[in-house]
Amino acid sequence: MKIEGARAAVTGAATGIGRGIALALADKGAAFVAIADLDLDAAERTASEVRARGAKAMAARVDVRHRAELERFADLGWAQGGGIDLVFNNAGVARVGRAFDISDGDIDWLIEVNLKGVIHGTRVFGRRMLEAPAKGWICNTASDAGVHGATPYIAAYTATKHGVVGYSDAVRTDYGDKLGVSVLCPGIVASSMWNTGSHRPAEFGGPIAHDPAAKAYMEEQGIRPEEAGRVAVEGVEAGAFFIFTHSHAIDLAGRRFRDQLAGSERRWPPGTLRAPVPNTFDPRT
Repeated sequence: MKIEGARAAVTGAATGIGRGIALALADKGAAFVAIADLDLDAAERTASEVRARGAKAMAARVDVRHRAELERFADLGWAQGGGIDLVFNNAGVARVGRAFDISDGDIDWLIEVNLKGVIHGTRVFGRRMLEAPAKGWICNTASDAGVHGATPYIAAYTATKHGVVGYSDAVRTDYGDKLGVSVLCPGIVASSMWNTGSHRPAEFGGPIAHDPAAKAYMEEQGIRPEEAGRVAVEGVEAGAFFIFTHSHAIDLAGRRFRDQLAGSERRWPPGTLRAPVPNTFDPRT
């Protein structure tokens, strides 16, 4: 995907990885970047930083839980940028706690933002991109927890990120000839993810105080958001599906593969006749 001259949209871009992506796009020569976030003032600050790097930019308050708000955001992108070639569905939230200790409201909130928000953004922008003459690109933010799944205290978050990986891969299968698809799987980033609970809506239990331990851990152990954003944009530029920010992803992927292989070989030991993998499925035939 060519970044220079591209018109892009980024959700969750007021701070953290989203802001890093927006700045990296401008540094790579993007022509226009549309910034979406719940915090409009912070989104405007990111837009100002993008403009200072030579790209046009706009900011909008968007709650990705609501498809209609993403439709309006896309309308603005097409109106002010002349179209959108590349979208980063990046907005996300986190809730730290053992699997049985967080509330039903927390689980619903995570699903609404992390998974349904990505699905809404992919559908809203993807449908419009299919009508454009040039091939568009969609990059969805998951997590390395969405690949291996063994991180403690974030079970529901991990489930949503597995959903993002699976959904993105399926969209690539459905539309890969017309749309590029990537999935960003970052490790720990020194972002404000530790404080997303301050934006939890009333229907899910209302705002919650941040966890000082989570804040300290992310700030001490995480890479800079600007670095994560640069990696994301370079991955899209290279046409990658999986985009990782941390080298430990290699070990985590290997562990998951070994678990899968062991499960398969228990049922079908080496040398056993195995059915071929079907290459296509088309319910219309």
